[in-house]
Amino acid sequence: MPAMIRSALVLAAASQATGLQAGRRAPPLRRAPLSQPLFATGHELTGPELSGTSIYDAIKEVPVYAASDGGRTPHDLGSLWGRDEVVVLVFFRSFGCPFCQELALTLARDVIPTLGAAGVKLVAVGIGTGTRAVELCEHLSFPTANLFADPTNEAYGYLGFMKDAAKTFFDARTPLAIAERIRRDGAKDLLASFGRWKPWTPPRLDQGYQQGGCFVFQGENAIYGYKDPATGAHADLNKIVGIALASQRTLRVHAKTHHPPLLAEGVATNASTD
Repeated sequence: MPAMIRSALVLAAASQATGLQAGRRAPPLRRAPLSQPLFATGHELTGPELSGTSIYDAIKEVPVYAASDGGRTPHDLGSLWGRDEVVVLVFFRSFGCPFCQELALTLARDVIPTLGAAGVKLVAVGIGTGTRAVELCEHLSFPTANLFADPTNEAYGYLGFMKDAAKTFFDARTPLAIAERIRRDGAKDLLASFGRWKPWTPPRLDQGYQQGGCFVFQGENAIYGYKDPATGAHADLNKIVGIALASQRTLRVHAKTHHPPLLAEGVATNASTD
C-alpha cells in the first residue's frame, strides 16, 4: 500500500508541475513580493517569529475569491475575521493536490464542526481559480463558506512558504508522513482522496512546486504557525485545534471580566517541533 501511494504521489506532483488550465490566466500581483520572506524555511513558528502583527499585516490585503459566491468577487484576506475572533487559517498546496484533497476531507468531517461549535472560524485557502474552489467544494462536500482561492499564490509568497521541486518530488518527509497515516488509521482519508482524485492543475507551471501551511490567529496576532516542509507533511491537526480552543477560552474569560483581550498564554512558546 505505501508503494502504491508513493507512485500516485509522483504522478500527482508531475501533473501539477507540468499542466496548465487551458484558457485560464491568473490576475497579476497587486504588490511586489517581499524582498525577504517573513520566516526562514522551517516547520513550526513560535516565540519571536510570531510577535506583533507582522504576519497579519503582510497578508491582510491579499485578494482571495470565495467559493460561497461562485469565486467571482475578491475579498481582502484580512477581512475574513475580526479583531475579537480566533481563526485557523489553512493553506492548501493547490486544489488538485491529492494530499490537499485528503486534508479537505479531514477538515470538513472533524475540524470545522469542532471549531465551529466553540465559535472559532476556519478559513482554507488554495491555489487555483475561484471556479476551481467551487468545484472542490462540490467534489468533496466541503463547506463553501470556508474555502477561498488565491490564484496568484500571493499570500504564500509573503509568508515564505516552501517552494522547491525537490521538496515536492523527493523529500523523505513525504513517505514518512504517509507511513504515519498508515500507522494511525490505515491512511483511510488519503486512500479515499486517491480513489476519487481530481488532478486539477494550478494556473501557472511553477505553482506545482508550492507548499502550504497553517496559522492560528487571535485577532491580528498570529499565535501559532506551521510551514509544510514537504508534500503531505502537514501540521498536527489535534495541536492546531487545541491551540485555537485555548485561545478562544482566553478571549471569553477576558470578555466576561471586561478586560481588553490578551493573547492566550503559552500556546506559541510551548509548542514542540514535530
